[in-house]
Amino acid sequence: MNPRFLGARALRAVLSCAVVLAAIGAAHAADPATPMLRIGFVDTQRILQDSALAKRESQQLQQEFEPRSAHIKALAQQVAAQRKKLQDDALVMSDDQRIAEQAQLTELSQRLRDAQQSFAEDLDAKRNADVQGLLDKANAVVTALARQRKLDIVFQSAVYVDPRVDMTAAVIQALDAANPSNSH
Repeated sequence: MNPRFLGARALRAVLSCAVVLAAIGAAHAADPATPMLRIGFVDTQRILQDSALAKRESQQLQQEFEPRSAHIKALAQQVAAQRKKLQDDALVMSDDQRIAEQAQLTELSQRLRDAQQSFAEDLDAKRNADVQGLLDKANAVVTALARQRKLDIVFQSAVYVDPRVDMTAAVIQALDAANPSNSH
């Protein structure tokens, strides 16, 4: 997605929230009997970085893709070695040998590029699916905690957050408790 678009979208969301909060503040000032809005905040980046579930999923992803990564590294070393051999031996090779070696190097380089592209696409798809699954679980926890705490609204993006309304640590704790490690 275009970062400029995300910035504009985030700005619109912040401005919308500011308008809502200003309207609620004005209503409360006009009629003190109007109940105050109960607000919560969750830092999704912190959840994705600090929760044991996120760390476990990241480690599993790394383990799952390590064999392919090692294969790509070996293929890259093979390409480099063949390229060096071709450069070193080019003067003593016949034209036919040099052309055959260059064709072989080109084919091997193409296999490397294809493997790298496939690896990157598969890794991104799996990582995105894992992150989405984690965010779905986190959102369920946020919703449960918000209801338990009788909050009216929970924000995921803010310029400033008072620690009193930051419920990120509680979300991480509940998320990790609901998804204990299978290794224990």
